[in-house]
Amino acid sequence: MACVYAMNTEYINKGFAMRFFGIICAFLGGIFALIALNMDVTVPTGVFGLDRVNNMGLMADRQNYLMLSIGAAIVGVLLIIFGGNKEPSTPLAAAVTSVPDSGMRACPFCAEPIKNEAIKCKHCGSVVEAVIVEQPKKSSFFDKPENMPWGEYREKLLEHYSVLPVGDSLLWRGTSYPNMQCLIAAIRQTCE
Repeated sequence: MACVYAMNTEYINKGFAMRFFGIICAFLGGIFALIALNMDVTVPTGVFGLDRVNNMGLMADRQNYLMLSIGAAIVGVLLIIFGGNKEPSTPLAAAVTSVPDSGMRACPFCAEPIKNEAIKCKHCGSVVEAVIVEQPKKSSFFDKPENMPWGEYREKLLEHYSVLPVGDSLLWRGTSYPNMQCLIAAIRQTCE
């Protein structure tokens, strides 16, 4: 198994750009709505222009401006809500997945298998980041993981090095060891 680290900065930048564009749209939509609501849709009539009547053309213009501004505000709010980062759980974090040494990985957009070297998905056409395949560090000794209980570690160690428990002693490579400490010391010395 190999660990694949894919830095998805392009996706993070797109999320920031979408939210920023959403804020601009919502702000401009609000400004234009205020302007549309303050439009004078009346025209002067009469001898001295003291009487005013509503002009149908100006009323239609105000209605159009108001609909456009409300539409821009709605689009802005939707971009703010849905333009966030969904993929990485931490900022600028890499998506870490374990993949077999087959040279394939899953596309982050459509989940179809693509080659590790691919920069564009052949299935959905999305541009994907290059990955660095890091081979796991080959440890010559089977160290105890932090969250593994000692009893389970003992069983895994015995299985990993083909140690046979014989009575009160442990048999490894034809040599009998009285306890686990002596066995671990001998395995460490052999593996180094």
